[in-house]
Amino acid sequence: MKLSVIVPVFNEENTIKELLKSVSSVKFQIPFEIIVVDDGSRDDTYNRIMSIPDLPKNIRVISYKKNKGKGYAIREGIRNSNGDIIIIQDADLEYNPNQIPSLIEPITQSESKIIYGSRFLGTRENLSLSHLVGNIFLTKATNILFGSNLTDMETCYKAIHRDALNDIDLESDGFEIEGEITAKLLKEGYKIKEMPIAYSARKRTAGKKIKWRDGVKTFFTMLKVKFPLLQQFTQDYPLEVIARYIRARKVEKEISRNTTLLDIGCGFSCYFLRRIKSKIKNGYGFDSNIKDKKFSNLEIKNFTFKDSLPYESNFFDTVTMMATFEHFDNIYKLLAEIKRVLKTNGKIIMTVPSEKSKSLLEFLANLRILNPKEIFDHKRYLSQEELFDLFREYGFNVKKVENFELGYNCLYVFEKTI
Repeated sequence: MKLSVIVPVFNEENTIKELLKSVSSVKFQIPFEIIVVDDGSRDDTYNRIMSIPDLPKNIRVISYKKNKGKGYAIREGIRNSNGDIIIIQDADLEYNPNQIPSLIEPITQSESKIIYGSRFLGTRENLSLSHLVGNIFLTKATNILFGSNLTDMETCYKAIHRDALNDIDLESDGFEIEGEITAKLLKEGYKIKEMPIAYSARKRTAGKKIKWRDGVKTFFTMLKVKFPLLQQFTQDYPLEVIARYIRARKVEKEISRNTTLLDIGCGFSCYFLRRIKSKIKNGYGFDSNIKDKKFSNLEIKNFTFKDSLPYESNFFDTVTMMATFEHFDNIYKLLAEIKRVLKTNGKIIMTVPSEKSKSLLEFLANLRILNPKEIFDHKRYLSQEELFDLFREYGFNVKKVENFELGYNCLYVFEKTI
């Protein structure tokens, strides 16, 4: 095994050299690397790092000019690390690196995937009343939301096996990354083991940066992990979020367990794939408005369909399309490609708006109750007969038809026969 110590740092010119010396001198029982991420420091932090005589080869430095937040720095550090075990080390000397070997030992011995160093099981000094109350509140909230029994969710010392990190998709840029990591690990079903650590807090006059607003952000971040629709409501039209939820429920019922699935037009938050993640074997998705992502059994691509799909022939058991088929310019090439990547007897599960929905959808879009950009991008409204004829032409049989949302939307299930 190998350990990666991620050190996010912002304006820590007075402590960074001592911290790196301290981490480097720890007697780890396994090979280790130190990934220092200089998060756009405006003081002399970077120069002091680079002025360390004969900077050890196992210390790598990532630096960028604009401050992007602790969460961004941690994500960048993880992305550039090679270790089997990841642990975060703040640069402010509040946590003693000599405690790390005991924290990672249960992971190296395959006793646990995740170890948190708890300040509330160990000793703590100089922790202000406001930070004490904030830590207790956020930890209690975590336990209520996710059924855990933690004593210190906000601890810096989170030692995590890469297998567990690969199961979650981290997105936060700020201090709320602490809550996001914990919430997503717990939601995936991981057990977090705590061990006592010693902690000595520094005062704000000495450079402490976290504020009460960061605690509020952390709380709402955890709520959005627990209730994904909350995130949707903050980023999209409310009626569209509700309609998407109804469509997802309808389609999910038609999906077999342990299937390999392609979601065409997976959306900016990949809501559906995340929803069915534990049900399917592997999930793939693409959209033109998303970043490439790969974690656990899901792989997401930023991709705009023109002539072909970027997948092997006869690869998928199921293809899903929810309110996306009507957006494609060339549905004939799309169907030909879906037929190519689907196995024989594979299924297409899709929802499309009915013919009669056109005037209603455009009316709601003009009132900005629905997203005008989405609605007026519809290329067609096909009748059931037209859809049946089209899919039969490409070698698909109709297996199921179900109208819902008062007949303004329709679920179709097609099966590839040849």
